[in-house]
Amino acid sequence: MTRKLLHVCNDLAYWTAHRRAVAQHAQDAGWDVTIATAPHPSADDLPKQGFRHLALPIDRFRLRPRDDLRLLAALLPLMSNARFEAVHLFTMKPLLLGGLAARLADLIYMHQTARLIATVAGIGRGFSGGARGWKSAALQRGLALGLGRTAAALTFENTGDRDFYVGSGMIDEARTDVFPGAGIDLRLFAPSTARAADIVTVLFAGRLLRSKGVMDLVGAAGILEQRFGNRVRILIAGPHTDGDPDGLDERERQALQRGHLVSYLGAVPLDEMPALMASADIFVLPTRYPEGLPRVLLEAAATGAALIAGDVDGTRAFVTHGVNGLLLPRTDEAAIADAIGELVTAPDLRRRLGQAAREKVTQGGYDIRDIATRFLQLYEKPPGNAASR
Repeated sequence: MTRKLLHVCNDLAYWTAHRRAVAQHAQDAGWDVTIATAPHPSADDLPKQGFRHLALPIDRFRLRPRDDLRLLAALLPLMSNARFEAVHLFTMKPLLLGGLAARLADLIYMHQTARLIATVAGIGRGFSGGARGWKSAALQRGLALGLGRTAAALTFENTGDRDFYVGSGMIDEARTDVFPGAGIDLRLFAPSTARAADIVTVLFAGRLLRSKGVMDLVGAAGILEQRFGNRVRILIAGPHTDGDPDGLDERERQALQRGHLVSYLGAVPLDEMPALMASADIFVLPTRYPEGLPRVLLEAAATGAALIAGDVDGTRAFVTHGVNGLLLPRTDEAAIADAIGELVTAPDLRRRLGQAAREKVTQGGYDIRDIATRFLQLYEKPPGNAASR
């Protein structure tokens, strides 16, 4: 009998970029895989890949009681083990409401529920800067009532996030594990021998959010132009996130197009990312966002680019300052320009940091096949109560 697995995620584009390989690995191992997300134009492509799709009423950015109750009701029957042997939750809204649905299902279906796995890829904006306010308190309580009681395993991408969840009483440490990110395909990302010798290429890739420091990087470009003229170029790649309160407004979007050093490439397709990463001498992610372990850092490391990153738990999970990259003391324009300038004027340091980053990412554990194998082991554990299933 074919085993059935459900992935629940707020956004299909995010799932495709970060979690599809895990689903493919499970499918190759004999699982029938269904993906439940908000409606998305590319959902029609999933059956061609052997996956099923369920459309869920998910608002990615806001808590809206009426809509969230609809989502809770839609998730509830999916938690029965008559539907799925294992359910894997990604992103904050599915973690919160999926956990609560699993708790209710445990009562309704007399413990005949799916094995529940949840992945925290960053603690989320609700906890950014520490739990504060009634919304953060309600979120913490909801996660404790749901995932804290029902999850067989809760995985994190850095130890700081796990310490926060465990220390806040949301889950006991015995049911947690830390995975080094979502994994990357190391067969695709490799150093290039074609980098320009006379121009230093700096790359930012990621969602265009203020908290990821993209506008601070644009501001730093003006400082760098005064110092280095056209010896430096800055490439920015990533999608705008419409409806996100942290997204760029129209004025900021237009600013991406105006700088002499800055070229905005738009949302680059996944299959073009290896070549783009390989073109960069320096990869910069001046983030203040509560990251898990940014996949783009691992991809850039695999190509031997020198890394510059904001100093948060997720970036510290990979970057050690002065060893395999630079961590920014601040993420303002001046600090970003100073860090980039240091690497522009010190090519030997730039190469040494890039080589160290590549050595670390290729040592094992970061490849997508390693990550997928670990998740498959969680799916295949025998059922039992929350502590064992």
